[in-house]
Amino acid sequence: MMPNDILNAICDGRWHSIGSLARRFNIDIDKLEKALDFLDEYDFVELNYEKARVKASKTYFILHCDLKSWLHG
Repeated sequence: MMPNDILNAICDGRWHSIGSLARRFNIDIDKLEKALDFLDEYDFVELNYEKARVKASKTYFILHCDLKSWLHG
């Protein structure tokens, strides 16, 4: 599992359960949280550990959309 896999899984802008992502990728929650911490550090995701959920950040959407239009434009 790579950080890009996580971003692809949560690219809909909705909140996702960290537990369900761990099951989806068959990975230990601690390892997933380390990857999410990395993505959070660079503002690709928004984390809510209190509710154990994550979603793609606005920064990620802007970057993703800009790259998409640049590549296909």
